Amino acid sequence: MKMLLMLLVSAILLSPFAFARQGADDTSASGSDDDGTLDQGTGDASGTDNSVLDNRRGAIKPEDNLRNKEVREKLTADRIKERETLREKYKDTKDCNSPSTAKERVLCNMNVDKAKGKLADEECRREATAEGKKKCLDRKEKAKLCQNLGEDKREACLKRVVGLNAAKQVRDEIKECTGTEATQCTSQLKGKVYEMIKERISNLGEKAKKFADKGIISQEKAADFIAWLEDAKERFANAPDIKGKREVVQEIKNSWGEFVSDARANYKALKNPSTDAS
Repeated sequence: MKMLLMLLVSAILLSPFAFARQGADDTSASGSDDDGTLDQGTGDASGTDNSVLDNRRGAIKPEDNLRNKEVREKLTADRIKERETLREKYKDTKDCNSPSTAKERVLCNMNVDKAKGKLADEECRREATAEGKKKCLDRKEKAKLCQNLGEDKREACLKRVVGLNAAKQVRDEIKECTGTEATQCTSQLKGKVYEMIKERISNLGEKAKKFADKGIISQEKAADFIAWLEDAKERFANAPDIKGKREVVQEIKNSWGEFVSDARANYKALKNPSTDAS
């Protein structure tokens, strides 16, 4: 069991999921450990921070933030209309669990009046038992406190949320599973690693929302990606072995790279009104 978990950590948590910390593009010239796709500051999700994409190979520069009037004026009429239409559609919604599809629930979360409507958590609503739902919702509530931290601080925060030691590498925690309770210890640690991976996947969804909030990508496209991400997260959880889980992670990595590439292309389109953005 211990060896299996060691393989799991090296095969999934420490390797393929590097995309969540190294950027959407493996060919990035900087080689830094930040996520390379959104700001690393402590700004909130509403866009009070100043950077959108870091300054790499034609990426979006901090001074080009869509909160700036000059750039904001170049938002297409379609994008503005979409935002107004969706806010009108969901303004009186009491519970975003009501819509029948994952995409609709995501759009509801993005546009509902937070003071009046209950948000839906797609991962937790898919839990099979009441106990599983409660545990998931408790974890998600704690994870909210980590969302607006810089990448390294968020990583440490999420490790604490799922019960991992923020000051240690997982491989070191595995080595401490010894004696008569080694099997139970390793099994519990494996569950925490799985939860950590799912939180990293969820973090990509939060970044997709920021792209939409800043007008870089349409809400429809962001919601499509986030809904797909929730399906992928479920497939990851249900994969019977490490090979299957690794394949799902690689699929997520590829899709995230495509999503960010689309965002960059859309941003260029927003700066050039003669080009359509989606």
